[in-house]
Amino acid sequence: MMNRSLFFFVLLLLASASLSKANIADFDETWQKRAEIAREKARAAYVPDPESVTNSFNADVVSESEGKNKIK
Repeated sequence: MMNRSLFFFVLLLLASASLSKANIADFDETWQKRAEIAREKARAAYVPDPESVTNSFNADVVSESEGKNKIK
């Protein structure tokens, strides 16, 4: 009985939190500017070719791990 009550309490708490929608971020100009800057940086960093990204990542991993895995 206690588990069922706890489950319904948690369910009610999550439902009320999701329905509250305070929309505080809609009115804060600072956060809107920061969000736009973050979007611009994300667009600039995006590379549409996943193969080149993978190759670049693998090359970085190899260059970092060379010399560190040698047995003394």
